[in-house]
Amino acid sequence: MNIKAEVIKRYPFESTAVIAKELGITISKVYNIAWAYKIHKDINYLKTAASGRFIEPNVANQYKPGHTPHNKGKQMPEDIYHKVRGTMFKPGHRPMNWKPNGTISYRPEKCGRLYAYIKLSDSKWQLYSRYVYEANYGVIPRGHIVIHIDGNNTNHDISNLKAITMKENMLRNTIHRYPEEIQQLIKLTNKLKNKTNGTKQTK
Repeated sequence: MNIKAEVIKRYPFESTAVIAKELGITISKVYNIAWAYKIHKDINYLKTAASGRFIEPNVANQYKPGHTPHNKGKQMPEDIYHKVRGTMFKPGHRPMNWKPNGTISYRPEKCGRLYAYIKLSDSKWQLYSRYVYEANYGVIPRGHIVIHIDGNNTNHDISNLKAITMKENMLRNTIHRYPEEIQQLIKLTNKLKNKTNGTKQTK
């Protein structure tokens, strides 16, 4: 018997487990042959119950609104309780990495710069720069962000914090903040880098 030919012929239309059992090979072997020859399950086969896929929601076995669990109001059997009580969470349990409110955490962003966050409550953290600014000046206006004037993200002295609009921040982070001569130099430098790296120039 040519096992490869049998797998190629039967794989699109039959259960992988059935093919493996009848040919006396492992399921992995069937998958490997199918992958090597780029054979896929037939779309019509996948719509059948034999494929093992859920085609329609199994409404008959879904819980209905108002469903009452079978163990509601019942105590765990004592023998089972003694087996599992050692691994049960105790009242007031906190995970090992839990931190108290007021904790300052430094997190690196994609650019590699560290940003400080302060914990306000469980699962609620805020940028420390915003926290310090609002503690001194009140709520930050909508559409504004808080920047560190000296560029040091770890210097949270209130004299080093300033609220600016997102548009102002965009201008701070583009080459347009530089004189025309510097802008041209930056553009030429980037073109040279792209050419060196083999990047196609569009301008």
